[in-house]
Amino acid sequence: MASEFEARTNCFQITRLPTKEYHQYAGKHFGLSPETQIFRKRQEIIQRLQNNVAPEIFNPKVLYDGNAIIYSSHRLRLPGGGAASFLVSLSDIQRTAPLVEGDKGVIKVTLTRTSGATIRPEDIKALMNGRATSKTATATNLLQLIIKQATNQNYPHSSRAFFSSAGSKPIKGGLELWRGFFQSVRPTTDAILVNIDTSVTAMYRSGPVFDAALDFVGVRDVRHLPSDERDPKFRELERFLKNRLIHVEGYFGRRTKTIRALIPRGGRYEFEKDGRTTTVADHARAAHGLSTRFPDAFGIVLSGKSAPRPSIVPAEFCTIQPGQIYKKKLPNHLTSEMVGFATISPDDRYRAITSSGGQQGRSLASPILGYAHSEYVVESGMQISPTPLTIRGKILNTPRVQMHQDVQPRDGAWNMRGQRVQNPAKLAMWGAINFIPNMPEQEIQRHVRGLLQEMRNIGMAASDPVLVMSGSGNNVQGSLNKFMEDFVGKTRSAGVQLIVVLFPDKGDEIRNAVKRWGDVQHGFLSSHMKSDKLQRANPQYYANVAIKINARLGGSNHIIKSPAFNEISRAPFMIMGADVSHNSPGSLRPSISSLVWSHDPDATQYVAFSAVQSPRTEGLVNLKNMAKTAIKQFGEKVRNAPSTIIFYRDGISEGELDAVGKHEVGLLQTAVDEVWVEKGLGSLPKPKITFLVVGKRHHMVFFGQDARVRDRTGNLKAGFVTTGGVTSPLFKDFYLQSHAAIKGTSRSGHYIVLRDDTFNFDQNKIQDLSFALCHTYAKATRSVSIPTPVYCDQEVCTRGVFHFSESLRYGGDDASSTVSGAQSFDLEAWTNGWKHVNSKIAKSMYFL
Repeated sequence: MASEFEARTNCFQITRLPTKEYHQYAGKHFGLSPETQIFRKRQEIIQRLQNNVAPEIFNPKVLYDGNAIIYSSHRLRLPGGGAASFLVSLSDIQRTAPLVEGDKGVIKVTLTRTSGATIRPEDIKALMNGRATSKTATATNLLQLIIKQATNQNYPHSSRAFFSSAGSKPIKGGLELWRGFFQSVRPTTDAILVNIDTSVTAMYRSGPVFDAALDFVGVRDVRHLPSDERDPKFRELERFLKNRLIHVEGYFGRRTKTIRALIPRGGRYEFEKDGRTTTVADHARAAHGLSTRFPDAFGIVLSGKSAPRPSIVPAEFCTIQPGQIYKKKLPNHLTSEMVGFATISPDDRYRAITSSGGQQGRSLASPILGYAHSEYVVESGMQISPTPLTIRGKILNTPRVQMHQDVQPRDGAWNMRGQRVQNPAKLAMWGAINFIPNMPEQEIQRHVRGLLQEMRNIGMAASDPVLVMSGSGNNVQGSLNKFMEDFVGKTRSAGVQLIVVLFPDKGDEIRNAVKRWGDVQHGFLSSHMKSDKLQRANPQYYANVAIKINARLGGSNHIIKSPAFNEISRAPFMIMGADVSHNSPGSLRPSISSLVWSHDPDATQYVAFSAVQSPRTEGLVNLKNMAKTAIKQFGEKVRNAPSTIIFYRDGISEGELDAVGKHEVGLLQTAVDEVWVEKGLGSLPKPKITFLVVGKRHHMVFFGQDARVRDRTGNLKAGFVTTGGVTSPLFKDFYLQSHAAIKGTSRSGHYIVLRDDTFNFDQNKIQDLSFALCHTYAKATRSVSIPTPVYCDQEVCTRGVFHFSESLRYGGDDASSTVSGAQSFDLEAWTNGWKHVNSKIAKSMYFL
């Protein structure tokens, strides 16, 4: 057994809970038009209420949750006793007359003290004893607000992190990257902690609207911006800029306005003013003394659809306000820039979390330095230690990895040089098609030969390709059909095992078309090689592609052995994984659910199922039927029933464990019960079930203090697992850092054990098995950060775009309006448009 040692964390102990009790008030804000029903505006209203309207009542200041709840450390002396209404002006212009409800920019705010006892922060201590109640939930929420309130008032923020422009980086697409800090209260069995971590986010680039538009469209001249509303680029630009907060030079003083829409040739737009027809450009000159240089460029519409006439201003006078978070999925071609910006060494991360920053251009101080001076923390009486918490952990033994020969992982990785895969596949009927423009024929052939050589080097029985040709990115389906026609002409057979596709850097549409054609329509496996990788391709790159191909074709690259894995291998077993992926918040596109399951004795080959369900539905709606099908197909292949099912579920937050996790455990058991009845297996024992929730969307980070437990990057070595200090009081859990980061800080997986019939909650065995399964991912020659079935699930979910009819535009920004008019979600339309993977490849690892 590995010996324990101490490691530092990014957690800080609350040494004294708030000493005051709090009163709760429900706030309703009336008269807000839709454009002010946004998070930052609601906060501005409450700030103005406290600072400008009634500072004598709100002293000391209250805590506001950004929605409809206010907490006060004293009973507010409201004019109406337990309830009162106030009028708040959003204008900075001094007024002599009293505010009038209904006037422009005047908001009526009504506060009502909720019935019931005061809120006692001490109630949170019940969590440490494993008792979660409504009181503990309210107390936890209160503590969260106390630590965040000061930073939330001073910085742009999301619900869990705040950000600063210090050290920001502009990127393409009209965006910029900002740094910040995550902060959250977290109970453990030993203490109540504050978890602080570095964070990054994408923001809309502040500054002139034209600058953001030019960058988004990818042109340099304003005259080249789209100006025809029928142009798809015009609609894309409108969606990008819609709802952005702007300042308009010379028009509204310091007031902030919201972009409602774009209009072509905004300066030329005509409207009636004082009985005569004028244009937006002429009005800007006459009323505001502004000369419009680009009247033919798009204009900005500031009024809503219900306005009697549109309010339009020239875009050249508009400036995007800073600090507006980009909440959509970052475009694929910008992901690498985000990853590079977020990557930070463990030592630099530790310094950023514990000090005033200054590394790599960061000047934003850690919130841990501000708690002692926060008026909200001080007022509460709470005290937080500035010293990072030290916890206990150990390094697990590395599983045995077998290719054709044994290999010894070192720092979480192993070398394939001179190695053959454990079970090589045969490849006789294959070809390649190139979609990279202007690539010479000899270069195409060089890449194909390089791949062929490495397939043979790893042990695959690979024949020469039947056909190598170039296609057109403007007609992908036609090119693939021509490929098949020529292939059949040469072989008199349509039995293509694999098509290798060369595609350009920004070739997402080509890749989507190829995968839709192969995965769904025709049932042909494909493997891709991207232009930027081919430019520096070497034998190692070709070998990496070759091992993916081997796994897709049913081979296995390597197998593992460990004590816990050997234990479950004594009888037939299934490893399952499940996940649900969601689109951006507010999107009317469906969520994608997936289930994968192993069907070989070494848990290297997986079959995948996927389906659509309503947006943001966290539970896996079709879990029971998916699991039943998996168990039946397993029995058909193995000719035996599974004795054990190990189930890894990704994507369930801790707050959903009771509602979702435990429900899904029951669904899995029901699936087993129904299969046993339907198949008449009453004489056979039902499989033991072990159900774990595993996720990486947490902010716990661990730092090694001893060089003997750190790797070359400064991270704790692969296999680090926590044994105490951050244990949840509500469920059995641990953190496992199973991989070695190539650069940056390694991220651990958080494992929560909801049921364990297999090992009877023996943490050592569960940890050993989970760590071993992080070494079986077919695409990698290193351990990965989460077990293989979870990685496979993520791969399946991301391929959802290939399964929808192109007319639904699942991957486009306007997908919701295509199906639902952007007002409601129509699950039936999406379900009808969903096409399952072609049966010819459904039992392969097509998703790698």
